[in-house]
Amino acid sequence: MPTDDQQDLINYLEVKQRFAWPHLTRDEKRATYYISYGSWGPRNDRRLSSGEVLFKSLTTLFLFGVVAFAVINYKKDEKERSALTERAKEASEASEAPEGSGAAQ
Repeated sequence: MPTDDQQDLINYLEVKQRFAWPHLTRDEKRATYYISYGSWGPRNDRRLSSGEVLFKSLTTLFLFGVVAFAVINYKKDEKERSALTERAKEASEASEAPEGSGAAQ
């Protein structure tokens, strides 16, 4: 849209906003909102620079590495904990067994 037409539209909407908002159509409200707040969020066409892409990629890789390391260590600790529990059960059963149950003297 040519800049003259854009400015005419902006001026038209400024005049319309001086009156009650219910008198504005839905498209006029949308145009007013867009003109007031500009292009941000989904309307923003800004692309990431190579530095930003590199930073986000390395950060994501690092965080996934930390999560993978935590999961691997958790699984390893579970196995060690179950092995220790088994050894403790065996030790308690061995200490509860009567000592002289073998041959009578």
